[in-house]
Amino acid sequence: MADPIDQQRIRGQRSKWQ
Repeated sequence: MADPIDQQRIRGQRSKWQ
């Protein structure tokens, strides 16, 4: 899980968090 700020900028590249 990323921070709220990260989640907003990684809306398209969340694969880096998964």
